[in-house]
Amino acid sequence: MKKIGRILVLVALLIISYLIYQEYQRRNMSQGLLVSISDEIDQDYYNNELVLEYYHLADQLNGRIRKAWHNHLKDIRDQKENDPDFINSQVSFNNEHRIYKTIEKKLIFSKNEKLKGRTNQDIFTLENCKQYRLNSRSCKLNNWILFEYGDTDEAIKIVQKKLSNLGYTLPVDGIFLSETETTVKSYQTKYGMEPNGKIDLPIWLHLFGIESKKEKL
Repeated sequence: MKKIGRILVLVALLIISYLIYQEYQRRNMSQGLLVSISDEIDQDYYNNELVLEYYHLADQLNGRIRKAWHNHLKDIRDQKENDPDFINSQVSFNNEHRIYKTIEKKLIFSKNEKLKGRTNQDIFTLENCKQYRLNSRSCKLNNWILFEYGDTDEAIKIVQKKLSNLGYTLPVDGIFLSETETTVKSYQTKYGMEPNGKIDLPIWLHLFGIESKKEKL
């Protein structure tokens, strides 16, 4: 009986030691697993909401990394885990990480262009201007139509969210349909712009507080 008792005590000690070791691992996750903010991004990007979204996504991704480590003691990027909850979190992480890297690429591009002497207005033009009913590569400011009925884009979602925050009622889904068109017309009418129902350069600059200056192209 004493021998059995010693064995049971030894087993208990091993289990306790293993649990203590697991807790130690949970509390000492490698910081190298976390998503880091790039030093190369443009902190003064023309759309400050996108910069804030970049930081928000970084926090959200790191939250998922910490949770996966705490629950499974594994990096959320590990492809060998079969636990359904882990896999679901991994799918969400991968989707968010793709958006995070897309924003990061945009912000790095902006900073690099500013090092060449470009302004926020220049960056905006390079990124967003698409020509509308014009064949020439040079176009006047008021002809720049960024998005219109039927378009789908993450930038549309940013505009919809901004309008929603200002008290307008419309979906925030990145899809430019009739409700968004009507809301854009209302906003344009209110502030003396041409009520064409399209997200053009003047309404974008007005919404996000960027100084609108007509420049020679």
